[in-house]
Amino acid sequence: MQTPFISIVIIGRNEARNLPRLHASLAPLAARWPCETVFVDSASSDGSVEIGRSLFDTVAVLSPSPHLNASAGRHVGVSLVRGQWVLFLDGDMEVMPGCIDALAAHFGGSDATRGAVGIYVNRFSDGSTRRWSPAIDSHGCVVHFGGAVLLPIEALRAQNWDPRLYSNEEIELYTRLRQSGYCVQRLESDFIAHWTASVSVGRRLIGNFSPRNSFLGKKFYGVGQVLRASVGEGRLWNLMRWFPEPFVLWGAILLSPLLAPAAGWPIAAVLLVGACGFVIWRRSWRLVIVYIAFLPQALHGWWRFARDWMPEIAAIYRRKAPCHRAD
Repeated sequence: MQTPFISIVIIGRNEARNLPRLHASLAPLAARWPCETVFVDSASSDGSVEIGRSLFDTVAVLSPSPHLNASAGRHVGVSLVRGQWVLFLDGDMEVMPGCIDALAAHFGGSDATRGAVGIYVNRFSDGSTRRWSPAIDSHGCVVHFGGAVLLPIEALRAQNWDPRLYSNEEIELYTRLRQSGYCVQRLESDFIAHWTASVSVGRRLIGNFSPRNSFLGKKFYGVGQVLRASVGEGRLWNLMRWFPEPFVLWGAILLSPLLAPAAGWPIAAVLLVGACGFVIWRRSWRLVIVYIAFLPQALHGWWRFARDWMPEIAAIYRRKAPCHRAD
C-alpha cells in the first residue's frame, strides 16, 4: 500500500447530502499526490456513516456524547492518519480547484514546516457569498485560521486538537503551535468553499450575547472553555500573546469605568476608542462586536468545561486499499 503524502481528515454530523460534493472536489488533489481520506462521524442519524463508507478510505464513528464537537473529531482523525501533511475539512466544505497549484508551490518552498491556509469562500443558504482571507502578522504568519487548514503531521503529533472545546479550538491550537515554533502561511488563492446557513443580523446579534436559542448552539460556550483550559494548564499568557485583540478590548472595557472618576470620562473614552482601533487595525470592525460578545460567552462557558472528557470510537471501518491514489 502506497504511503500517502496528504491525509485528508473530514469531520461531520448529519452531513449525508454534502459528503458526495466534498468527495468529488478531492479528485484534483488525489490526482496530484498520494493521499488518504479519513471521515470522523459524530454519531450521525442521517446515513452519513453509510455514505462515508462508500466514499472514504477510513470511517471512524464516535460514541454519542453531549460533549461531541468538531475539535474532538479532528483529534481522533489525527490518531488515524499516515501522511506527512494533514488537510482538515468539515463535511459541508469542498476544495477549490485553484488551491492545487498553490499547495504545490507551498510544498516546494524553502520552509516546509509551515502549515497553509487560503481564502475561504462562504456560500450561504440565501444565495449570497462572502470571501474571507486571513490577516498576516509581521512574521509572515496568518493571525488566525478556521476549520479548513493544512498542517504538518510532526506538529500535530506534539500539539493535537483539544477535544474538550466546543468552539474557538482553532485559536487554542494555533496558540500552542506558535509557542512551539510552528506557523501557518497564507496561500493567495481560493482554498475552500464552505456551504453554510445564513443567519439574520438581528438573530446573529442576539445569539452572540445570549445562550438561549442562540444560533451558535453549544458553540456559545467555547470561549469560556478555551480560557478555562488555558488558565488550568498555565497557557493564558501564551493565549494573550498570540491572540491579543480581545484581551486589549476587554481590558479597556473593564478599566474605563475605574479610570473615569479619577482621570475623567474623556480619558476613559480615549482608552475605549484606542482599544477598538487596535482590533480594527489588526482584524476588522466586525470583530469589535464579536469580542465584546465573548465576555458573556466566557462567563457561561467557563462552567461548561469537562476537564477529563475524551471521545470514544464506537466503530471504525477501513478499505482494503485506498480509493484516493496518485498514479
